[in-house]
Amino acid sequence: MKFKKLKLLFSLYLINKLSFCKLFELKRKLLIFSGIECGENVSISGKLFILSTNLKIGNNVWIGDNLRIYNSNPSFVTIEDNVDIAPCCKICTGTHEIGFEDRRAGKGYLANITIETGSWIGINSTIIAGVKIASNAIVGAGSVVVKNVPSNTLVAGIPAIVKKKLANIEGGKEII
Repeated sequence: MKFKKLKLLFSLYLINKLSFCKLFELKRKLLIFSGIECGENVSISGKLFILSTNLKIGNNVWIGDNLRIYNSNPSFVTIEDNVDIAPCCKICTGTHEIGFEDRRAGKGYLANITIETGSWIGINSTIIAGVKIASNAIVGAGSVVVKNVPSNTLVAGIPAIVKKKLANIEGGKEII
């Protein structure tokens, strides 16, 4: 177990030292070396922090600078194919129940997070434990996602709420 954590820390150290350059394939292979399941054509554009190897990254995923994934064991984070995650986002699988007056942070628990195919997470967004962002959804910049996001919707705000149902897109234009 300690060797697995050491491999992750070593890989993240190298990825973060290479944050100034592209070298996407090398960074992807370092994630695989650390024990993370990582698809083809994964682009890590900057620094990255990951707490554990309980992470699956699909194909054609873009990860912006300074993504922080707090994924304690045994919780799991899944990022499916064709997902874009903008810089400075946070994904956190740990949370707490609301406690009594003497301590509002009650019993802690972990819950998986899934970001489905084709979704786009805007800059500086936070995704909280237990959330599933369904396919082709957009999370607006600076949002805090505390509930599941339906497919083909744009959510934004604190907490994130549905702002718009997205239509099909052809040639870069929305079709109603």
